[in-house]
Amino acid sequence: MKHIKKFIIFHILFSFLFLTGCKYFATPFLPDVDFVIDRINSGESEIDYEKYVRIEMYKSRLLFDHTTVEGGPDDELCNLIYGFRIYNISNEPIKINYKKFVPPELSKIIIAGLEDEFYPPHRYLKLKPGERIFDEGGVLMKHYNKLSEEEKKIFHQYKDTLYFELRINGKRAYAKVSAE
Repeated sequence: MKHIKKFIIFHILFSFLFLTGCKYFATPFLPDVDFVIDRINSGESEIDYEKYVRIEMYKSRLLFDHTTVEGGPDDELCNLIYGFRIYNISNEPIKINYKKFVPPELSKIIIAGLEDEFYPPHRYLKLKPGERIFDEGGVLMKHYNKLSEEEKKIFHQYKDTLYFELRINGKRAYAKVSAE
């Protein structure tokens, strides 16, 4: 009886893996920006992402009074909004996914949203040559007026920068991108 239960459990597990194609067990994205910075500094990218995509980042902007459900005045928090486009500059269709990270220097003023995945690690978006996607997202941060002078200086230095873990056709690349 004990062997039959093990066989049934094994059979169910194997069937689940077979039916899902193991897609739910894709390699996860890196957990935080420090790992991305280490990969950039050590040159651990599997491909040169600049042969496939161009990332065009826009200046970030602050959004006040949109941190509560009611959308009313909020003297404690505000949103920092990032926007960027990713262009397929290659001559072939690509499959892309990414995770974006806020610079670690801003971690003391960011309340939520330090990193964000575009899709789960097993999913990709197909981009034809010349196609692009636009992504915009925000982080919740201490209200700008509540920042110290030192925090404001750091904020202005790093607010227009993001780090990326890119997955292009299943290969990983790491990038630091700033607005022009």
